[in-house]
Amino acid sequence: MAWQFSPYLILLFFAAIVAVGWALYGAHTVPFQEWDYQIGGFVVLNLAVAVWTSVYGIQIASTTLGTKLLAYKLLHIGGVTVPLAWFVFSLGYGGLEDRLSLLRIGGLAVIPATLLVTLPTNPESLALASITLRRSGDIFLLDVQHGPVYALFLSYSYVLLLSGGYVLVRTGLRQNRVFRGASSLLLVGVAVPFVVNLVHVFGLQPSGINYTPISLSISAFLFGVAVFRYRVHDLTPIAREETFESIQEGIVVFDSNDRVVDLNPAAKAILALDSTAIGRPGSDVLPQYEELGDTDQESRELTVERGETTRIVEMRQSSITADTTHGHIVVLQDITERREYIQRIERQNERLDAFASVVAHDLRNPLSVISGHTKLAEETDDPEHFDTINDAVKRMDSLLENMLTLARQGEAIDDPEEVCLDTIADKAWSVVETGDATLSTRTELRIEADPEGLQQIFENLFRNAIDHVGEDVTVVVGALPTGGFYVEDDGPGIPEDDRDRVFSAGYSTGEGGTGLGLNIVAELVEAHGWTISVTDGPDGGCRFEITDIQTVGKATTGQQKAYRYPQ
Repeated sequence: MAWQFSPYLILLFFAAIVAVGWALYGAHTVPFQEWDYQIGGFVVLNLAVAVWTSVYGIQIASTTLGTKLLAYKLLHIGGVTVPLAWFVFSLGYGGLEDRLSLLRIGGLAVIPATLLVTLPTNPESLALASITLRRSGDIFLLDVQHGPVYALFLSYSYVLLLSGGYVLVRTGLRQNRVFRGASSLLLVGVAVPFVVNLVHVFGLQPSGINYTPISLSISAFLFGVAVFRYRVHDLTPIAREETFESIQEGIVVFDSNDRVVDLNPAAKAILALDSTAIGRPGSDVLPQYEELGDTDQESRELTVERGETTRIVEMRQSSITADTTHGHIVVLQDITERREYIQRIERQNERLDAFASVVAHDLRNPLSVISGHTKLAEETDDPEHFDTINDAVKRMDSLLENMLTLARQGEAIDDPEEVCLDTIADKAWSVVETGDATLSTRTELRIEADPEGLQQIFENLFRNAIDHVGEDVTVVVGALPTGGFYVEDDGPGIPEDDRDRVFSAGYSTGEGGTGLGLNIVAELVEAHGWTISVTDGPDGGCRFEITDIQTVGKATTGQQKAYRYPQ
């Protein structure tokens, strides 16, 4: 048996090696028990390409008609399998595996099997019309004219190839950038041998050599890249309009390497992302992604900055499994409104607790005083008892006023006005029982605030200073260098250990205090969106600093106005 050499042989056997390599890699990467039609079609497709290219190499290398004809018939074992394996792989890739079954695949294999059966004996020239050996330059080639069965098989093969291509196009158009890239590689991989085969069938290549097998080496390479670089076998693409578009929660899909392969419009909106997030590591897209761990349904909270607003997002993870984990789905839910609602309920509960404390204790005490001294006044006719009763009534009035004020708080200030800080402070001072106390305003700062709410802040801070220092206290209102303002007295100050509790409802360090005044101040400050803190003044007194304020005018500290209102 004589043999001949052609550079084309090197390409053919290289193509066979590439195809076998991809088949083995696919079989090794995905355990057999996890095979589906997609990975099974991929492995069989590459094995068929390897058979076709290697046996065609033997056909080219031989010089006798008998050897060439035998190789020609044997290469069709791979040749008839390629279109069918491609079609099965395409449907598996496109998420249409429910359309496939072993019985249906067997039905699709009838025409290819008919060609394989008729090729060995070629009855009535059904498969091959004529076979001749001819010389082309330095090599001998086999000339074959096809019979009707072969022509039927070619037409059928083109239908399978085009149908698989249609599935890829449809899937690629409906999927994200990652799957579109994979679909494009697969389409190019099938288009190249398809076009080359048409050129060969119509006799448009002058050399007489069929380049279809060598073009399959390109296909094998592209198929491998598409399947294992993009890992399309891990997560079968499914129709977006049937899953993501109608889901209000954000959905982010990760592959087994924790790389983003898809996210729905809701996730893009929640995380302020676009399609460029696809393909990036999960930790880049979700800073707290790694904290989710491997436990399904374990949740974490994520803070997302959107311009000037901050949103709170809850993350929950679920695995995509089929015996083993193929990827993860992270569900995102914006819980900002829910969290704010819970905080409002908690504040309301705190106020209810404060009310209960006042009703159960603070109001009961003056009522007991009134009851006791009323009896004593009846028995002794001593007018001093009426002074005590009057003081108890005033205390009850103060308690009720504070309770009503506290009940009205809890809502944000939505429509602030431009006000002068010193004007509001002076007005508040004029309605507080100040005795011999003195107010010194050292600012003409203009801010955005609710006038009534700001006045209540000043009133309660002024009362707090007078109650805890005495009626000879000096209170100073001034502007802070960093923005905001302060209210300061010249008393002994508040111990550092007590500063975290002074704004709590019911907390008081003085006898007869309601414990609600500073709590009301804190509620009003929060409603404005400001921040309040307590510290020592320059001379050791108590100093309340209110910051995070929107100023609209220049703050001045050089002018000073002092007030003492006779009571």
